[in-house]
Amino acid sequence: MKKIFFVFILFFITNIFANTSIEKYTKLGKFKLNKTSLKEVLNTLGKTNIIKSGDAANSSTRINYFIKKDNYYITFNSSEMGGGDIITSFIIYKNAPKEPFKIIENLNLQLWEKLYIGIEKKEFLKIVKDLKKDKKTYFYEKNKRIKNINKDIDEENLLISFTPKFINNKLVKIEIYKVITY
Repeated sequence: MKKIFFVFILFFITNIFANTSIEKYTKLGKFKLNKTSLKEVLNTLGKTNIIKSGDAANSSTRINYFIKKDNYYITFNSSEMGGGDIITSFIIYKNAPKEPFKIIENLNLQLWEKLYIGIEKKEFLKIVKDLKKDKKTYFYEKNKRIKNINKDIDEENLLISFTPKFINNKLVKIEIYKVITY
């Protein structure tokens, strides 16, 4: 019985933020921020150049794709928080990156129902109306005390941020970042 209760507590703690309404924007198709590795993306979408830059807290490992059918680019990024492998952010945009990218003819990544490239700024602002704003970034943050299973861990912190770029009041680029720390 103790084992079952402990497994339930662990499941509850690791999924504590899964029900946030904003969480749906942290996945593209089967690719989920803080869950999917760059290797999984490469295996699914095909090999492309791996670009590494920075070091320590400023480190970044990313891969770029162009979805020809929908005419947009996607960058999957792993920062230091993702250990250079687990994706912590993705960027969707209209303009070509200055880095190499792989062309994909047709891909259905099931972009979000209400948030998409080309959305009017006023519609975007309706989606993020409940989020905090820091300069040009909108964010959702939640800190939650958790049971003291490990004496060094007593809080779980979630941050999801949205950094949009608009041209002529239409969304042309968005970076979505998610990190969970303990």
